[in-house]
Amino acid sequence: LYACETNALELRKHLAFRNYLKANPDRAKWLSAGKITADTSANSRDEYIENKSSVYTVITKESLEWANLYFANTSLSNPNDSP
Repeated sequence: LYACETNALELRKHLAFRNYLKANPDRAKWLSAGKITADTSANSRDEYIENKSSVYTVITKESLEWANLYFANTSLSNPNDSP
């Protein structure tokens, strides 16, 4: 379960991440490959989380930049709308 207030920063980040991957399937595949690598090289759940963090950091940065550009160039003001 993931719950947060409307227009909360974490919600915007989550939606930007999701929408970016939907709009960029090549990056979704890259993320998936990174998660598989993180899993196969981990000896524990904590190690898996640590191993995949760099991939998530890159995608999070890209998705927020993408969302900022997307919303700056459209009339959309609702981050819940999918591009």
